[in-house]
Amino acid sequence: MRFFQQMFAAGLTSRRIAELLPCWDTGHTDAEQRAMLRAERDRMQAKVDDLQAALDRLDEVIIAITDTHP
Repeated sequence: MRFFQQMFAAGLTSRRIAELLPCWDTGHTDAEQRAMLRAERDRMQAKVDDLQAALDRLDEVIIAITDTHP
């Protein structure tokens, strides 16, 4: 259940999660499943990178504000 919640929170559709469940349960994948897993991982990594960039920019703003208004 936790796997489903994590994948849903990461932006996967319920259909895509259903496609992943056999991989999770058996530990076996075919070439198409591995390609799909890699594509989903790349999509998640891009999302993480975007969030990290936004967080870094917010930190810069907070520091700039703090420096000018202690």
